[in-house]
Amino acid sequence: DGSGSAGTKEDLTSKVAKFEASIAPEALAEAPDPLGVWIRYINWAREANPTGTGLSAAGGCGMIELMERCTRALTHDPRFRNDERFIKVWISYADAMANPGDIFKYL
Repeated sequence: DGSGSAGTKEDLTSKVAKFEASIAPEALAEAPDPLGVWIRYINWAREANPTGTGLSAAGGCGMIELMERCTRALTHDPRFRNDERFIKVWISYADAMANPGDIFKYL
């Protein structure tokens, strides 16, 4: 019976939609720890999609794009400049790139 996979896709779609809503600029402006919100999404995406190819069927994106979005969203926020969690996101992002040196030049 195919209902299990359909339910799973619906669950993924629902979770992606909730995470996407939580990282919307207006939601992040209200969040006490915007980086924590991003990290929860990244960690969930990593677990839900270990190949990193993306959750596009559920309305999401790939890991590289998700980490890039996080770094772009928070790079100018002074609260996270020396935050070890943010540095780890940058390192994971660089590790996933073909030319990680380009990322480190940006930093």
